[in-house]
Amino acid sequence: MLLESADDLSVDILDTVDILALFIARAVVDDILPPSFIPKSRKMFPETSKGFEVLQTSEKSYLLASHHAELVERQWGGSTYLTVEEVKKKIAELLREYVENGDMSEACRCIRQLGVPFFHHKVVKRALVLTMEISTAEPLIRKLLKEATDKGLISSSQMVKGFTRLAESLDDLALDIPSAKTLFQTLVPQAISEGWLDASYLQPLGENGEKPNKNDEKLFRYKEEVVTIIHEYFLSDDIPELIRSLEDLGTPEHNPIFSRS
Repeated sequence: MLLESADDLSVDILDTVDILALFIARAVVDDILPPSFIPKSRKMFPETSKGFEVLQTSEKSYLLASHHAELVERQWGGSTYLTVEEVKKKIAELLREYVENGDMSEACRCIRQLGVPFFHHKVVKRALVLTMEISTAEPLIRKLLKEATDKGLISSSQMVKGFTRLAESLDDLALDIPSAKTLFQTLVPQAISEGWLDASYLQPLGENGEKPNKNDEKLFRYKEEVVTIIHEYFLSDDIPELIRSLEDLGTPEHNPIFSRS
């Protein structure tokens, strides 16, 4: 059963939770699985397991959303309604509005309404950057990300990916926000202690529990980036952008992996 393998799969495929959550949601929408499948299956897994997280994400990010059938259909088959840039713009707008009015329920509703769980790491990254740009925004952002995590709106894998993406861009960010690295180093332990960032973020281990070597890291990074590129293509149907993104990775020797993906 794939749910039972979710913990192992997530070691190599960071988006395992999101992929399986969408698969289950589609199966429910198409009447292949009964709606009772999720609550019944949830009892079989400990709350800390990836299998449990898959079921939570499937239910709360997809099946409990308004017009959930249309949402699942659009996410499954791709959408020509929003480009990646439009999604980024909507994320920035909803976070700005939240910081201004403090309406957490509305912010969560807007995140869910975007219908792009595979890109929730962009919500996380943009939210964290806001805490650095606007010092008074930090308490609000922390509450929002914790609420989104507790409700299963943003999966732990997407939360970790958001922090990872921000960490990778800290050098550039520090050009505009000199204190960016210090602020980030403060945010990480706070997020872990408050329960909305998995402690595994601090322990990037290989399959044998050891730090991966540079080649392993490069391959793992490639696989992670390819999954994101594929999801962005499904969202935009933009083939030229797909090709540009692959070329930007600068690792043509790994392109056979993309073909298998």
